[in-house]
Amino acid sequence: MRMLGLTCELSICPGKQRLEAEMKDFSLVDPRPNALYRQLVAIVGRNAFQLSVQLYDESATEGKFYLDMNRVDAEVTASFGGAKCIFLYAYVSELLAFVDQFQSAKQSMWEASLNAAEMTRVNIQRAVQKAFRVRLNIDMKAPLIFIPRNSDSEEIILADFGALKINNTFQMSEIRNELGEPVIFDKIHMELNDMKLSRTVLSRQTLSSSSEVMILDPVSFQLNIDRNLTMSWYKDAPQMAVTASLPNLK
Repeated sequence: MRMLGLTCELSICPGKQRLEAEMKDFSLVDPRPNALYRQLVAIVGRNAFQLSVQLYDESATEGKFYLDMNRVDAEVTASFGGAKCIFLYAYVSELLAFVDQFQSAKQSMWEASLNAAEMTRVNIQRAVQKAFRVRLNIDMKAPLIFIPRNSDSEEIILADFGALKINNTFQMSEIRNELGEPVIFDKIHMELNDMKLSRTVLSRQTLSSSSEVMILDPVSFQLNIDRNLTMSWYKDAPQMAVTASLPNLK
């Protein structure tokens, strides 16, 4: 395993806290000299990932900023470079067998994961009840998954999950309650482009494919989520409404 250029920076400024993280490159190599697929994971973009999270001290869900749709409680900006991954059942089995040797550590990790998941669930529930405003700007090149017929074969199934973009805006309705407070919606837009599935032949050295035969032609679709941030008093709109647009599959 090789990681290059991993940095993390936390800054606390008046009115906000900012966390920034970045990884330039990541790779996973099978060290066995007789392995036909040596490079199991490789990054194809400029960076493995970039992440920026900003938390603001002054709440956007109450007080003087409540009616300002440009004010948020937090901002999340993230970009992920594409990765090429080789899925070999034999390698995965060996990895799981190796991990099984550390039963006590695995049990501790499992318990820690359960505790972290419970804390995350509680925090998400609190954020939803408070109508926490988070601005999202996520651009992710999904990984290319190569699935060989077996460890000695160059014939593979290629699963390309395309490119995913997520962003959102906050909109104020003309509908108001008896206190003059408006209905506010969080409109989340998700777009997945050029997802496809094919059969091809892979070069073990360069991880490049040739003679591609399509199983599923490239497909793109959009998903829109409308969150009712004033669900505590406005019941005429659902807490979450989801609409999707999916073309014909070939």
